[in-house]
Amino acid sequence: MTIHYYKRLVFTFLTLVYILSTNQVSAQIPSTCAKIEGILVAACGTPEGQNEMLRFQIGANPMNTANLSIRWATTAVPWSGVIQNAGTAAKVDSINHQIRGCGWVLEPTAGVLPAGAQVIIVTSYAMISSYNSFANLQDTVYMLFHNSTNTTGHFKNYQGSCGTTCNRVTILTFSGAGGCVDSAIYRIDSLRTTSGAYGSASGATVNFNLNGTKTYFNDGCQAPFLIPNIYANADTPTVHSVSVAYCTAATVIRLKGKYDGSLRSYHWSGGHGAFSQPDSLATNYTLSPLDVSPLRFVFSGRFSCIDSIYDTILVNILPPPVHVSTAAICLGSSYQQGSHTYTTAGTYTDTLTSTGGCDSVVTIHLSVGTPVYDTVRPVGCGNGVIYRGHTYTTSTIFADTFRAVQGCDSLYRTVNITVSSATSSSQSFTLCPGQSVTVGTHTHSVSGTYIDTLAGGNSSGCDSIVTTILTIPVVQYQNPTLTGCTQVVYKGVTYTTSTTVSDTLRNIAGCDSVYLSVDIVLNGTINTSQTLVVCAQQSVSVGSHTYTATGHYIDTIVIGGGCDSIITTDLTVITPRIGTPVNVNGSCVATYLGVVYSQSKQIQDTVRSTASSCDSIYTTITITVTTPTVSRPPAKSVCIYAGQTYPVGNQNPGTTGLYYDTLKTIAGGCDSVITTIDLR
Repeated sequence: MTIHYYKRLVFTFLTLVYILSTNQVSAQIPSTCAKIEGILVAACGTPEGQNEMLRFQIGANPMNTANLSIRWATTAVPWSGVIQNAGTAAKVDSINHQIRGCGWVLEPTAGVLPAGAQVIIVTSYAMISSYNSFANLQDTVYMLFHNSTNTTGHFKNYQGSCGTTCNRVTILTFSGAGGCVDSAIYRIDSLRTTSGAYGSASGATVNFNLNGTKTYFNDGCQAPFLIPNIYANADTPTVHSVSVAYCTAATVIRLKGKYDGSLRSYHWSGGHGAFSQPDSLATNYTLSPLDVSPLRFVFSGRFSCIDSIYDTILVNILPPPVHVSTAAICLGSSYQQGSHTYTTAGTYTDTLTSTGGCDSVVTIHLSVGTPVYDTVRPVGCGNGVIYRGHTYTTSTIFADTFRAVQGCDSLYRTVNITVSSATSSSQSFTLCPGQSVTVGTHTHSVSGTYIDTLAGGNSSGCDSIVTTILTIPVVQYQNPTLTGCTQVVYKGVTYTTSTTVSDTLRNIAGCDSVYLSVDIVLNGTINTSQTLVVCAQQSVSVGSHTYTATGHYIDTIVIGGGCDSIITTDLTVITPRIGTPVNVNGSCVATYLGVVYSQSKQIQDTVRSTASSCDSIYTTITITVTTPTVSRPPAKSVCIYAGQTYPVGNQNPGTTGLYYDTLKTIAGGCDSVITTIDLR
């Protein structure tokens, strides 16, 4: 049904009249002030972040958009409030031109969202209305626009490997009196493509019912509103045909419908009987004698406009059911069916009446078990014998009894199990290069240990396990050295001079394995000498001897290989001595070895030997410093004119007075004469 835009006002008025004049259904509304119902997570269009949408429903009381705030699932995008102006009105007008059904989009008056209103908020007033279709809208929806042009996504799109960050939370808040907070959580790894598979695709949407249950789907580039659907079978919506058994007492058929979206009314019809509640989702239908199987029932519903939808279900009325089963009893036992008792094998059919008054035809195929006796002799090798799921690794005899389903003995069996072990053997070979050994189907030509299994190789028909140790020496080239003092014996031959001997070693198989070039070295006696200088109180050890005095020593030491080593040691022990005392005299100062002394004192000097750094001479030095007598001659009188100066030592006085100058001796630097100048 298509309603043109210019007929909207008339259509809306007729719709309201129709709703008021018909049996209405009170649609479910949230128990709180608002409830999030759907999120268009991955919107169509570019930039996506300006076309995403969130759908929610107002509760039992009106709410004002001035009190609304939303924390988006992507928290980096701030809430900027709601905007409503000429630009948003033009967006809404464009959307209404798209609608082919009886739906209608409008903005709130003075920011008031009526009780029970369906609301869609777009993440930006810069949205492009053609990207996500409203063509199939069948209800009245209030539209809000986020006062933002942020192109960043407000909801996190699909991500398969998200670990602990899979959950994304959107929080809707109405502040003030009667306000509330609602949150909706979805998983980014559960978003769907249009084929229903997990994955990233535009149109990914999540719906939330009033109890918070989530539904993930993808209807492509469509706004996040529910397209109304109605189902005549609530238990299995896609099944349109059911069967019920009919009997004298069972004259009532239970019907139950459901719907998606928003309906104003629904109604059951069909058949010649009566509905207990024809305008309810669930109703009981009482059969009429005029009803003929199958019965066709229609479940219809109406939207907020005059259009309606419906669904049908066929109910097949079946004859009394026939039950066929099998049973087994032991010999001497009985089987009870209805009022009959059976003790022999056979097929028996009885008509039973239930407490509801319906007949049921029951057929039983009865068997009576008779015991059977036999013997089995399983045979196996080292891995054991498997009998009835159990593995036996040793020979044994036991009795086994099989029981029938009903629990009586049916087969008595003697089980005689024989388990033969696999035999093991080992062998060793030493071969020459190029030779090989064959064990069963395997040929080995490289040194190593090999384990081969010969199937059925022993006398009892079980496997024979053969371990083969194969050695094939590799020819080696070696150049060993034999040393001695005066002689070396090699393979019974005595050598008294150094030489080189060639030799070849063979393995037990007679193959050459090692080529030798033996160097024979005779060391004889080793002579060494050393000259040592030590200080007094020190010592020198050579072999087992210790020396503390100057001398010439010869020691013989036995070294490795039993050869003698002769060591000659020339040892000098330095003994310190006291040198001749030295006297140093000076006038004013005295100098000794470059050091200037201004006072008399006594010092000691030690001279060390250059060879061992030992002290060798201790000398006492006596330093004597004398001071001469200072003379003071009579003052010298000097006359100068005004403005003149006269040199006195390092001074140049120019006024009357006594001035002094000290003369020092040339040799010692001591003061020797003090001269007085009387300047006038």
